[in-house]
Amino acid sequence: MTGFKVAQALEHARHEREHLPESITVDNGIEFCSRALEAWAMTNEVQLCFIRPGRPVENGFIESFNGRLRDECLNVEWFTSLDDARQKPTKFREHYNHQRPHSALTDRTPAAFVPLHRPDQKVSRLMGRPLRSLLIEPLECAKTASIEEKRTYTAQNL
Repeated sequence: MTGFKVAQALEHARHEREHLPESITVDNGIEFCSRALEAWAMTNEVQLCFIRPGRPVENGFIESFNGRLRDECLNVEWFTSLDDARQKPTKFREHYNHQRPHSALTDRTPAAFVPLHRPDQKVSRLMGRPLRSLLIEPLECAKTASIEEKRTYTAQNL
């Protein structure tokens, strides 16, 4: 897949979801380091956050999904044609997003979870406690508090 095709897929997702995220965490594959994707990100004011090379755990959610896709679809299906190779993963995606509950989403499907969390809502109140974004920002994107701020926070909570 090329960076141009990634940008096209992101445009498709934008029209489907009606908004874009503030940042996208990606690995250092050539499709994500391309000028086409960089131009798309700058045009749409989306920050690309690259994980450190050789550190796939910094993007654990996608690594977890890739493992499930591989174990539950790609390794168990036999693709007889190109059309078949398109239909079976599409069927898996539909099941994964619309029928299968996810414990990280309080046993909701992603399709049921999305309406509860619109882009204008920074914090939602699920189960009586704040639930922040399910995506963990890598070190390059995270804002760290200074030592003085941490001390102040600790002193206030004693």
